[in-house]
Formats: sequence, structure tokens, C-alpha cells
Amino acid sequence: MIYEGVADSSLIDGAERTSFYDNMSGREQFEDDGFDFTGIYPILRAMVDGEKPGGMPNALRDDFLDDMTANHKGGGYASCSGMSCVNRTQWLSWAGSAEFPTCENGTFSSRSYVWGAFIHGSLDSSYNGVSTPADAAFSAVRAEPLREQLRAALAGFGACYPPKVTVTTTPAAPPAGQDGYFNAADLAGNGGAITVNVSATDDSGVTNLLCTDNGNPVVVGNQSGSSPRTGSFGLSSDGTHQIECEATDGMTPANTGASADSDNTVTVKIDGTPPTVTCQSPPPVFVLNGPGGSISATVTDATSGPLVTPISATAVVTSAGVQSVSLTGQDRAKNSTTVDCTYVVSYAFLGFDEPLPMAHRKAGSTIPLKFMFGDANGVPIPDAEAAALADACAVRVFFSGGNPSPSCAEYKAGPNRFEFRLRTPKGATGAQTITIRVYDGAVVINDESIAILMT
Repeated sequence: MIYEGVADSSLIDGAERTSFYDNMSGREQFEDDGFDFTGIYPILRAMVDGEKPGGMPNALRDDFLDDMTANHKGGGYASCSGMSCVNRTQWLSWAGSAEFPTCENGTFSSRSYVWGAFIHGSLDSSYNGVSTPADAAFSAVRAEPLREQLRAALAGFGACYPPKVTVTTTPAAPPAGQDGYFNAADLAGNGGAITVNVSATDDSGVTNLLCTDNGNPVVVGNQSGSSPRTGSFGLSSDGTHQIECEATDGMTPANTGASADSDNTVTVKIDGTPPTVTCQSPPPVFVLNGPGGSISATVTDATSGPLVTPISATAVVTSAGVQSVSLTGQDRAKNSTTVDCTYVVSYAFLGFDEPLPMAHRKAGSTIPLKFMFGDANGVPIPDAEAAALADACAVRVFFSGGNPSPSCAEYKAGPNRFEFRLRTPKGATGAQTITIRVYDGAVVINDESIAILMT
């Protein structure tokens, strides 16, 4: 109780408390005079070497010793029966307080203890005037009551000295302008993956590197060395990778934990998949030599998102038929996709020449069809272009009451028109439809119809 009262300053404090400790044997006397006349503090220091965990480096041991304190005092008296003092009875005592540094939950702390050893009324019936069995026994147990607590403090002390872990990547960072993402070109230029480099140092040596990717364990390959110990692994899948690495040091029992700084984590963002570019559907239709317009496409990307959407280009309408324009979409990681988006440039239908339209036609009769195509300004198709369409059977006639075969219209250069003699079936009575279609390959670029009543 006296030692506890001094330790917690409830019995004595301030300069008197300091003086009290300075005049006791223990750490203060050892540091001031180089010895502790009781021999207990040197025993405690030697006990540290005997109880420290295997693999504890000297620097860690020295830190422990620097923070370990002990203050104690011995005393005793004896009585003899007879002048020769052959029968010697002894009362001996040691008592003191000790403080050991500890590491609890990764934080430095300390624990204090009071201890004592007592021999009460030990009789030596053959005292030789030098020492007694009580003297020898008492000397042997001076520090022993603290051994278990000292061992426990040493066993956990290394937990506050975890390995220093550093995590980097190769390349160190994505190029500027990629929204922090490594893209497909970065992957291709580095063997298909971004390399995560892990390095750890520790006074007791590092035995293993451990990493997680978004909390999931990953295998750290190419591990070598002790301090530093290095290893690496590759990342190639799209997404944001939160990498955290730890290390196992050489202490026994081993301590595992992240380093005390932030260098053991790294965020790696990868988007190695080009965006999807989708042309507008159906393809837009413009009129030859008309005002034109734009061709657009949407850009989608599952990881970094599109840089711009939609994207567009101006339609060129100086020639009829199926046309295309290249559109390039990018995601925020600067991956790109180029697609050809089609559009249609149709002719302007300049109408039928007489005898159409007519309100009635007789079923089974032949209807002469004469019609013209031109541009948005009403200018007929040039003869050479129109003749080529006719030769390719690109201008065809259809009849709802029974399609003619063949259905290819002819071209007459003089009047700048297409002509076709439509033979109608006798049974094709009632409301019918005549349709003129112009083809570019398999694509219809013009679809013109007129209703007619068959009797």
C-alpha cells in the first residue's frame, strides 16, 4: 500500500516523491551510479533478454528497456540465541513497484505492479557467520514475481512497431486528361496489366506481404527479401480498385497489421473497355441537294462514362443513295470507338405525268406510268445517272392488285422521265395503290405511292 501510494502520488508527490525514488535502489540508482546495490534492477534487465520474443530486434528491446522502471527497497533483521549465534532466526523483505511499457490495441501504454518477497522467522540452526539458506533463497527470488508480467508485456510490445508498408503502381499514375483512369492503351503498353508494387521494412524482418482488393484477398507474387521485402501483382479488370496491403514481421508471435501511415493504401482506377457507339435508328433521310442536317449517335460506357453524348456530324447530301459518316465516341478514360453511321439521301419525287392521276381505271387495262425524280430544287436527275438507275433495275413499280414482273422502269432521256406500262389484272377491282420505289442495293431510298380506283 505504501508503494502504491507513492506511485499514484496519494501519499507523497512533487519534489519529495522524486527524491524518494532517487534514494531508492532501482532504475534511478542504476542510471545515476551505474549499479543497484540490491541487484534487482540488473536482474530485471537480464530477464528482458531471457523473456523477449524470438526475433525481437535490439532496437525494439532497447525501447522497452528505456521505458521500464523499477524502484524497490530491501530490509531485514535477525536474532540469535546464544553468544555464538549458531541458531540464527531471520526476517527478510523486499518490496517495490515496477512499470512495464505495453502495446494495447495498437497504442502504447504501460502497466504498473507492486511486488514483494518475504521470509518470516527462518531458523538456521547451523549458522556459519556468512550466509543462511534464507539468504540464498531470498536472493534467488528477488525479481521472480515480475517474470510473468514482464513476459506478457514483451510478447505484445512489437504490435506497436508494425512493418512500414509502401504501395505504388507501374505506371505511377494515368496520363493527364483521363479522369484518373488507366485505359486500354495503358494496359497494352504495360503487358496487359497495371502492376501494383508492395514493399515493407521492419527491424525484425518481414516474412510475408498481404493485400486486399476492395476487401478481397489477392495473391502477392514475386515475394523476396526480408527488409525490405518486395512483391507485386497485376490489375487488369475494369473498375475502381481499393488496394490495402499489410505485412507480417519476424516477431514470435508474429504481428500483422497495416503500417501506421497512409502509404499502405492505393486507389487504382481502370477502364480498359472502349465505349459503345450506337447510331440513330432508323437512319435519317435527307433530300438530294436539300438543306441536309446532322447524323448523331449515342455514346455509353459502363465504367468511366461517356466523355460526350450524343455525338454528331453533318450529312453530305450532294449525291443520292445510302451514305455514311464516321463518328468517334470517347469515354472519360479516353478510350475511343469509331463507327460508320449510315443515312439516306433520297430523290425528290417530281410527280406523275398525265394520264395519271385519274379517278378510275378499268381492271385488266394497261396503265401507262410516266414519272420524274430530281433534287430538292426541282432539277431532274441527270440523264446518265437516271439511265444507270434504269439499267440496274433500281427504279421499280409495284401494284397492290398484283405486282407486275418484271417491274423495272425504263428511262427516256428526252423528256427526262421514267416510264412503265402497268398491266393490271382483271380481278383487281376496288381501291388499289401504285407504288414507285428507288433502290440503292437492298435499301429503298424513295417510296412514292398513289391511290387509284379500279372498276
